[in-house]
Amino acid sequence: IVIPTAVAERTNAPERMTLAQNYPNPFNPSTTIQLSIDERQLTIVNVYDMLGREVAVLLNEVKDPGTYALTWDARGMASGMYICRMIAGNVTLSRTMTLLR
Repeated sequence: IVIPTAVAERTNAPERMTLAQNYPNPFNPSTTIQLSIDERQLTIVNVYDMLGREVAVLLNEVKDPGTYALTWDARGMASGMYICRMIAGNVTLSRTMTLLR
């Protein structure tokens, strides 16, 4: 008889917070941003221009652990570099994105 001494619980929750590089990059007119959240918490994803002005709010809600894909439609925005910033708990992650017209 074999008696297990430990049971490993498997979950689909990511082990850490991530903000992947957007795809495609450079993009026109829309791009996809993938992020992973390791615990249930308020998650905010914003896009800023290079002058630091907020140009889009992609997410601002409590999310369960998991991996999510957001789409940013940048129609009407000028060509150039933008910064995608994710804040979740005490973690802040950023990526640069290039919009080419």
